[in-house]
Amino acid sequence: MIGAGALSALALFAFIDLLRIRADLTGGQDALRSFDLEQASTPGGIRATTGAARSRLDRAAATARHSWSLGLLAHLPGGGTQIRALRELTGAAARIGELADDAAEDVDVALAATKGHPEKRVTLLDVALEQIGRVDGALSTIDPGAHGRLVLPLADARDQLVRRLDKARFQLADARRQATALRAFLAGPSRALVLAANNAEMSGGAGSLLFGAPARVEAGNIDLAEMEPLGLYFMGQDYWVHTAGDVDRGYTKIGVGGDWRGASADPNFPLMAEVMYRMAPLTKLGPLDTIIVVDAITLQHLLAVTGPVSVAGTTYDAGNVLQTILNENYLRIDRQARYDLQGTIAKAIFEKIRSGDTPLTTLVSTLRTAAEGRHLLAWSRDPDLEAVWDAVGASGRIPPDGMLISMENFDGNKLDWYLQPHVDLKLVGSRDGRVHAEMTFIVTNPPRNPTSTQIEGGTDNAHFFWLDLHLPGGTTNLRSVDKAFQTGGNDPPSTFGVIIDSVHTGETKSWRFSFDLPAGLSKLQVLPSARVHPLTMRVNGFATDDAVARDLSLAGLPGSQAPRPHNRLLVGCVLGLLALAWSLVAYRTQQRRPSDPIGPMPFDVAVATWLLLAAAAVLLAGVAVHA
Repeated sequence: MIGAGALSALALFAFIDLLRIRADLTGGQDALRSFDLEQASTPGGIRATTGAARSRLDRAAATARHSWSLGLLAHLPGGGTQIRALRELTGAAARIGELADDAAEDVDVALAATKGHPEKRVTLLDVALEQIGRVDGALSTIDPGAHGRLVLPLADARDQLVRRLDKARFQLADARRQATALRAFLAGPSRALVLAANNAEMSGGAGSLLFGAPARVEAGNIDLAEMEPLGLYFMGQDYWVHTAGDVDRGYTKIGVGGDWRGASADPNFPLMAEVMYRMAPLTKLGPLDTIIVVDAITLQHLLAVTGPVSVAGTTYDAGNVLQTILNENYLRIDRQARYDLQGTIAKAIFEKIRSGDTPLTTLVSTLRTAAEGRHLLAWSRDPDLEAVWDAVGASGRIPPDGMLISMENFDGNKLDWYLQPHVDLKLVGSRDGRVHAEMTFIVTNPPRNPTSTQIEGGTDNAHFFWLDLHLPGGTTNLRSVDKAFQTGGNDPPSTFGVIIDSVHTGETKSWRFSFDLPAGLSKLQVLPSARVHPLTMRVNGFATDDAVARDLSLAGLPGSQAPRPHNRLLVGCVLGLLALAWSLVAYRTQQRRPSDPIGPMPFDVAVATWLLLAAAAVLLAGVAVHA
């Protein structure tokens, strides 16, 4: 009895220590995984996070090493292998925490030095590259140990640690390539083109490109020239740059390849940026390395972290910049003065950023937020730097499962500030794995007072637009019900279709489309159209919008079950009718037979009974699935 009580007490204390070890391991790993740029923005923020993670991982290893209860369990038959494995695994985890914390200390110091000293940004990347190499080399030497026949939880923990070590080294290799490319970009010398997009006149999943300026990047500094209207760079038809196939046929008429103001009409930004890259040497811009697009909403995000700027006696901040740039300027000042003012505001914000007073991590976090809504787009001819833009969500790449609905301004007016388009989307599955979609696009052109010629554009009492549907590649049966497609085809990895139409002032109008998504697609990713008022959507009755990318699951859609509930109900009813008919036959037959309560059940009675049972089972299954 005493021995049993002692063993029970030992097991209890060992169990408590195992729970403590597990809590510390989980907490340390979660701290490392949850680290974000907001934490890094505070002084010493990186070290604070890695230090807390290291402390918990060290405590887990210490508990495993010094626990008296676990030490006693090691003397039981088979216990030595398990406890040794536990100590080796927690020791390896503690070593990983130590590496992360030591690297964070050096990076934190270098990061703090960048404030007010933009040239130190290159030094920061040098430190980051050095630490990446050191951590990668150290990880390659970590042996998780824990050999031998292990109980299932320990075996799973070892396998998980090995996988995470492999994944960490892969991620470090990726980070090394990206940091090297970013360092080369900031160290320079390189040339970038900064384009200002206007969300009051939309084009291709972004604001229209109305003005821009080249920038020289060298030694961590970015010197931006004066903003100029992009109409100054218009190219004659003989010098236009052409793309291939359906894209060239579909978008040349709106300016792609020669008119910078329409250069982004195709939402496939990597392709459009490459076209602009080829256009630049044919103009006074000259050769470029990088193209960056920022819109008014990006400026709003930046003002929220840099603080207000004063231009011509007026203070602009995150609260008033959108209203001013996208609407009020068109009511009270002429075109040239507006160009000068908008360029000056953008330049003032840029100079605040260039000074380096804004913490680099805060700036990166802010730009990433802008990129999530396609308000910041970037492209580079260097594939590794392009991978950086893709990693922060700024590449404008359309994924294979992406859907982007872009209502583009075809009239040169500034009415997109007032428009709130809406989409009703119904998705229905089928047995072959395809999803059929019925889409209705609805927009109201509300009357405006006050207004101006600049706002209303060249067409009185109407708004002409170019409605662009970019859908996953392999989409079939794309059909426009109310207005024939003007153009369409393949824009890898997408399928696209475009209509041109108008909506009069005070009118609400709708257009219907249908298409079949490719088989095997598990989700549909709705991509942002970058409108100042996001596109609102109702998908199978569920309300959402395209402010940021949204994943629509295609699993379990109505009609996608196989077999469908109503089919089961139908089969059950048919079986029930057969059972009823057979029962009537069995009843009449039985009336003509002598009664024999001891003999076996007659064949026709047995058949009727089994039919009834089968009908009941199928009906119950159909009701359960339907519920």
